[in-house]
Amino acid sequence: MFFNRRLTISLIVPITSLLVLIAGQPSLAWDEEDLNQITPEEIIEKAKEYAKSRFFVNDSNLTAATGEYQGGKIVITPFSQPGDYQGIPYKWGGNDSIVSFRQGLRTGKKAGDICRPISQNCQGRSASSEAVGVDTSGFISQVWGLGRKYSTRTLPNISTPLRSMNELQPGDIILKVGHVVLFSHQDSGRFYVYEPSHQKGKVALYSYTASKLTGYKPYRYNGILTESTCYECRCSEVSELLRQADQHFKAFRITKGAGATALTCYRAALKKDRNNASALAGFEKIEVYYFARIKSALDRENENEEHKYLARLCRVNPKSAYLAALNTQCPFDYTLIPKVAAEIGLEVALLHAVIETESGYNPKAVSHKGAVGLMQLMPATAKRFGVTNRYDPTQNIYGGARYLRYLLKLFNNNLQLAVAAYNAGEGNVRKYGNKIPPFRETQGYVKKVMRLYKAYRRD
Repeated sequence: MFFNRRLTISLIVPITSLLVLIAGQPSLAWDEEDLNQITPEEIIEKAKEYAKSRFFVNDSNLTAATGEYQGGKIVITPFSQPGDYQGIPYKWGGNDSIVSFRQGLRTGKKAGDICRPISQNCQGRSASSEAVGVDTSGFISQVWGLGRKYSTRTLPNISTPLRSMNELQPGDIILKVGHVVLFSHQDSGRFYVYEPSHQKGKVALYSYTASKLTGYKPYRYNGILTESTCYECRCSEVSELLRQADQHFKAFRITKGAGATALTCYRAALKKDRNNASALAGFEKIEVYYFARIKSALDRENENEEHKYLARLCRVNPKSAYLAALNTQCPFDYTLIPKVAAEIGLEVALLHAVIETESGYNPKAVSHKGAVGLMQLMPATAKRFGVTNRYDPTQNIYGGARYLRYLLKLFNNNLQLAVAAYNAGEGNVRKYGNKIPPFRETQGYVKKVMRLYKAYRRD
């Protein structure tokens, strides 16, 4: 238990009194790693800027057709002659904004790097620091406004798969590991996309037939703002966001409801106006809500509910003044979860769902069978995946995530079988013909994880 049970603040105290009791300005510290929220129109406009951007290259920005050694690596620019060009060039491993690209040219860096497999080990070498431009995943990371570069393996972690290509909307992506394109529109059976083409050497609007996209899957960025995510005005006005946020707060229950919750709207308002007093107060209302739920759980000695709502309060604001009022603090760094998911190649939603089901976000949880920590690792599993201290949240999450990734690969990315194997063991899933074992515990476990997974994917 994390809490001091001598806490005597009564839930009958009105919210306004609580705000006075816990004095000071809202202590909002919303995570800069949160997904950037952006409209489809903004995404396409950024893509057009990359495709229409004009620039001049001189001899210092070019290499010979066979390439040149730059900083110990061979660089091959897609352009061979000095002059004016249009369309930011392709660069293997590149993640430049238009501004950083232009700055690079001015300092003599090479304009792109197409990385021909015959003369360069494209898959095995790191990106050159002596060239500027974007590759396909870097381009998507830029136009989606992400704070860092996501790879084609990790972009699905912050996206929702669509059921078919027919559901694609502007700003969505079409992806397979190693290549991704930004969907613009469809016409006469062809898919028009923006991408930094390796063959053409630059960002432009290209088209593909459906047959050329065999093996690709469509995804929608989880941070995209559409009318279906509670923004009737397409998020153009902070006042409208706040109005809708207040409306949703009346029915507010959990932040996992995502697209149409108060939290999403308040966060979007702060993206547009970081110091907006009404949005900051809205976050504080949500913190008070979770404070009340935690206090209620304490009074009822419901440890599972304590941990559940503590986790949600910590996700909203890990520096909340209400944590001090509860004489506690966040039991671990919740930004570990998206960080580990991105590194291991898992969906953040899946990792959250498994952690909540396994331990209720309690890093000190111990099962009657001896499983320990956030992801309830048994000694043999911990040793197998390099965990030396099962109680350490970082090691525990990494170990559990690696095991989950292994199970997904083992069962051909069948999510339910992987989840069942995490609970009952991979041997039992095989024993029952690669089906969910008929154990009551496992059947219930899979249903709970899948329910939470779907909820977190909307977050």
